[in-house]
Amino acid sequence: MLANKENLTLGWRKSRACGNGADCVEVAQSDNFVFTRNSRDREGAVLRFPNPQWRRFLLRIKESRLEASAKAVGTTSGRPACR
Repeated sequence: MLANKENLTLGWRKSRACGNGADCVEVAQSDNFVFTRNSRDREGAVLRFPNPQWRRFLLRIKESRLEASAKAVGTTSGRPACR
């Protein structure tokens, strides 16, 4: 867990899509790491990910969304199937 002093110096942010009072994940970035925490428990646990690992994580989420979208329109390429 980060010391309170370190926790305060990070620029924490959350998605605009979270809205007020929603359960969200907040993220902060340093030169080498991305930190995550629960927006409702800011004094609680903080997870730390090396920047390359975080980028791979986000890429996998985006790929998963593209696959889900492709399945919804009946194709595996992410583009609408030709009819």
